[in-house]
Amino acid sequence: MDLSENIAKNINAKRKELSIDRLSILSNVPSSTLWKIVRKESRDVKISTLYAIATALKCTVDDLLKG
Repeated sequence: MDLSENIAKNINAKRKELSIDRLSILSNVPSSTLWKIVRKESRDVKISTLYAIATALKCTVDDLLKG
């Protein structure tokens, strides 16, 4: 599994019933960017974006990168 697959899998697992739109509001990351990440269409996610998502999901960036 590559890194983008790990990130997508972990975001989806952690957001549970949280919609992409709600996660967008909480993280201040555009929903279009979040969709690209969870659909594995984005190969180069900025660390600042991952940090914002992790903060909104109350986890660490490392949690999002785990395989």
